Amino acid sequence: MEKNAEIARLLDVARDFRFAMLTTIAEDKHLHARPMTIAELDEEDGAIWFLAAKDHASISEIQRDARALVTMQGDGSYVQWSGRAAIVDDPMRIHEVWKPSFSLWFPKGPEEGRLALIRVDIEVGEYWDQSGVMKLRTMLRRAKDAIAGRDADETPRDERVHGRVSTQQPNGRGAS
Repeated sequence: MEKNAEIARLLDVARDFRFAMLTTIAEDKHLHARPMTIAELDEEDGAIWFLAAKDHASISEIQRDARALVTMQGDGSYVQWSGRAAIVDDPMRIHEVWKPSFSLWFPKGPEEGRLALIRVDIEVGEYWDQSGVMKLRTMLRRAKDAIAGRDADETPRDERVHGRVSTQQPNGRGAS
């Protein structure tokens, strides 16, 4: 599968999620994860957006160290991606991504003034889709492997079910 198709497949699996775990690096250098509502999945740029209060720990942690990990899980589908996070202080963009459910955390709405966006761009990602027909495909493949006496790891991976994505160039830098 070509890189753009792999990224599109990862985003396709991620599209079904409303929540994700955002992991950043705390001041004491430990990993710090918290559940976040997904504000937007930018399929054009390969980024995920979250909304947070400017005084939230995630904001200060990203300002210190931009590395972030996003994980999503549910109903047989799993997505993880790591990348660089950025804080975006743009009131117009906050209005664009605002959802009524955000009022639970921010009752004054998008005009609250203490809000910022977190954008995490994909550098490396992976997905597993065992939902719907993909679950059946996997079960059939594993049954065939068992009958043939093959270890499941010996069978080529079905990239519709499981795939890895990297936007990194061979020198370790992101795609331009």
